Parts: sequence; structure tokens; C-alpha cells
Amino acid sequence: MRTYDMEGILMRRRGMNFLSLEVPGLAEKRPSLVQGDFIVARYAGNDARPYQVSSLPLTIVYFLAHS
Repeated sequence: MRTYDMEGILMRRRGMNFLSLEVPGLAEKRPSLVQGDFIVARYAGNDARPYQVSSLPLTIVYFLAHS
């Protein structure tokens, strides 16, 4: 899975409870993600943590933002 590691990517807040992240190749199923999968992400300078995928419209992943 390291093939799909991304660095310096901007996570955007979507409403009060969600973050989004653009993932190139997602529409072509590279990487293959489905609703309910987990991704591991981290804010700069913080520890990595898992986030559950909530929806996948084309090339953007939406996931719950844990406080």
C-alpha cells in the first residue's frame, strides 16, 4: 500500500464533522477505496491516525473529523 502514500496534501474541512482529501486515480480505482474503509492520515507535526471513509464522489474522499 505504500505505493499510494501521499505527502503535502491539503485536507479541507467540510462542515462541522467531515474532512476531505483529493486522491488522484480514485475514479480509476487506483487506489481502491470503498465506503467504510480506513485511511491513515496526519496533520503536519501530529501522530498518524485512522479515519473511516464516509463517501467517495469521483476523486475526493470524505471522512469523519475526530476531535
